[in-house]
Amino acid sequence: LLGLPGFSKDMGEGRWSAMGFNPNGLAYTMGMAAQALIGFGIDHTYRKRWRRATFLVLSLLPLIAMVYTGSRGGILASMTGITVYALPYCRSKRKMMAILGIAIAVVSVIYIVLNDQSTMSRFERAYEQGETAGRNMIFAAAVEMISEKPLLGWGNMAGPELGSRTGKWSRDTHNLFLHLLTTTGLLGTILFLVGLGLCVRAGWTARVSSLGLLPLAWLVTMMVVSMSGTPIADKQFWLVLALSLASGAFTVTQHMRKNLLIRTILQLSQKKTVVHTTGF
Repeated sequence: LLGLPGFSKDMGEGRWSAMGFNPNGLAYTMGMAAQALIGFGIDHTYRKRWRRATFLVLSLLPLIAMVYTGSRGGILASMTGITVYALPYCRSKRKMMAILGIAIAVVSVIYIVLNDQSTMSRFERAYEQGETAGRNMIFAAAVEMISEKPLLGWGNMAGPELGSRTGKWSRDTHNLFLHLLTTTGLLGTILFLVGLGLCVRAGWTARVSSLGLLPLAWLVTMMVVSMSGTPIADKQFWLVLALSLASGAFTVTQHMRKNLLIRTILQLSQKKTVVHTTGF
């Protein structure tokens, strides 16, 4: 944001990054940081309003950095994840605070994009010319590879094979599910999707925990990112999965302890009733 030498770097076409990070990865990382701040801002465990307002205002900083990366997929994924905060709060007292946080984020991103010529031009080319940075050619070649080896995939040769078909030494599929199908085939993809489904269920269960909708919002963000990238090698991806599972397990444990306490109280009250009845 400050353009400090050694930290910010011009990646070309008006796209900026920090310390050489991939702009696409940096974009959704900044989006996830903004989602966390917005989640704290709409959380009523912070009773003082000035604290919640501070979190909402601070979320603007990573949103600005996200737009400066020029990553269309990262911006769309982050905005999709932010809207998750509104879904379960339709009949909640926190409805207005959630809507306020989402509105601030969406309006701010739109305003920044409109005033950043390089990012705006990338969106215009994608809309008017269908420009996808070569992904349409990569997707077509990946689908062709899947049709040739659908069951077990190409293994470690998937990258070089995809690169040879698209004019490169080696190439990434730029799509998580195409990556799974080309490398591990249907068998590996099905197993991965089962685990991913368990993470999604755990994230939904964890919505009533202290973290609220943050694990689910991050999961949705990573799933949208997976449509135009392959985050399976990124630490953030596995952090999100681990956080969802841990939050879901913690929530279930809390409910089990609460139910055990309630059952214990009921049993003791029933025993006292029996004793009083027998004595009478």
